[in-house]
Amino acid sequence: CACYPEGHSEGSTIAQEVDYALRKIEAGAQMLITQMLFSAEVYSSFVEKILYRFPETVIIPGVMPLVKKSQVGFVEKMFGVKVPKKYAENILSADTPNEKGVELSAQLCRDLFEAGAPGVHFFTMNESHNVRQIIKELEHGFIKVFS
Repeated sequence: CACYPEGHSEGSTIAQEVDYALRKIEAGAQMLITQMLFSAEVYSSFVEKILYRFPETVIIPGVMPLVKKSQVGFVEKMFGVKVPKKYAENILSADTPNEKGVELSAQLCRDLFEAGAPGVHFFTMNESHNVRQIIKELEHGFIKVFS
């Protein structure tokens, strides 16, 4: 089931979204996939609020590689997510935003895994080549991806 750690773009609060997620689990959901997020701290905070009641729930964070400068404002406006200031500045000031976005997404994945995420769900936005590059970066020294 979908969940929204930063609230929903249509106006729900974080507290409301936690309540909705808890209700989904009470109704039988065993796994949640989050809206895209750009901070392991956002993920950890949300997970903490769910797992204290339902410790067996699997919560997969959503990751969208920001590879174009225009995507920073777009995802904030369209999806109601927050792109941390430093993350946004790195994309907006990059000479090659695609490369920087892949690098930042790979680091976000590492941070999420270190925070206990059992995996990640990529929002590819029809640009799967970026996700392949992120997976290659993750293979070097952090995880081994099996095909």
